[in-house]
Amino acid sequence: MSVALLFALSQSADAGDGVKVRPHVKPIISGQSFIVDGDRYTGVNVGGALGVRYAQKTRGLKMTGLTRVQYVKTLSLTDTTGEDLRIGTSIGPWWRIVGVQVGVDGVRNSYSNAVVSMPEAYGVAPTVSGLIDLRIASLSAVAGPTYYFGEDRQAVDWATADFPGFGDEFYYKIRAGFDLLLLNIGVTYSNRYTAYGVEQMVGVGVGLF
Repeated sequence: MSVALLFALSQSADAGDGVKVRPHVKPIISGQSFIVDGDRYTGVNVGGALGVRYAQKTRGLKMTGLTRVQYVKTLSLTDTTGEDLRIGTSIGPWWRIVGVQVGVDGVRNSYSNAVVSMPEAYGVAPTVSGLIDLRIASLSAVAGPTYYFGEDRQAVDWATADFPGFGDEFYYKIRAGFDLLLLNIGVTYSNRYTAYGVEQMVGVGVGLF
């Protein structure tokens, strides 16, 4: 879906159906590390997200949502490599400066380094997210498990894990953002707990529109 099409959708929605639609364009670049038995394997995540945000044209309590496609590729100068594709939607209530959304992503990912090989697998990832938006600054958090189809991907044994998660894997992300004209500049920190190790990411990104 092109940016031009996203703008066309937003203009059509603004025309009178009671829902405001805006493009969601988000380049992604972050430092990535995967920790296995105390050893750290590093790389760089490069990718982006493309979709639409929508909100009711009402005052006070309203419903808002996001539908997007996101792809991230892990690159390095060594044998660390991986990819992560997510297609999904989320929706929930918004009141003044605070909102909550629940959603689900379809997931396809893989990852490998010198000591770990996580084969390509498909799954679903339910999510819960919260956002505080003060116009010029915002703070958001999202968390949820991932459940994979089949038996290609080993599940975390949460009885022996250092983190109280659930599902085959568990993930959380925290982001602080600052608005500048049509840009939102953000700093992101996330952890993903897998049976093979813990993936950590720290990044700076720029969201458009």
